[in-house]
Amino acid sequence: MFRSVANYSRWLMLTSVLALLVLAWALSGCGGGGGGVASGTGSGGGSSSGSSGSPPPVGNPNLATITGQVTDIAGNPVAGAAISIIGTNLTGSSASDGSFTIYNVPLTATQFTVTPPSGYYSFDVRYLGNDYNLQKPCPLPLPNPLQKGADPLPGPVQLYPTSGPPPAPTYGCP
Repeated sequence: MFRSVANYSRWLMLTSVLALLVLAWALSGCGGGGGGVASGTGSGGGSSSGSSGSPPPVGNPNLATITGQVTDIAGNPVAGAAISIIGTNLTGSSASDGSFTIYNVPLTATQFTVTPPSGYYSFDVRYLGNDYNLQKPCPLPLPNPLQKGADPLPGPVQLYPTSGPPPAPTYGCP
């Protein structure tokens, strides 16, 4: 296959460099998504340092940072709820204190949804005094309009625990 030791040496060097480039690319996260996907803070978010994902670039007028809290109906924090911004691939997870942060949200986003962890009714949530059935689907409204930078939700998303009575049936979206 190789006509000389020099050709073999060149081939070995090129394949080694290629392997190192592929390894560097994989370790840097290229092609792995990640940009704009943030988990919640603390132990519930899959990151011990606060949140994965990066804050929006300074001066970008098209991005917001959504912060909020997930609790049960009694006001106790709920960890492990998945929060998704509709129309994007942006998701987050509530931490042990119920808080979550999602970076890089387009200012045009208007709705989000929550997937409760086990132990809570799957499709029924209370938000801003209204009951939502997420199976209908009844997405939850984001602040309108979204603001550049930090944009906290105006109230907690409340979940109904399966250990209590089921929520009243909802027949439409609020």
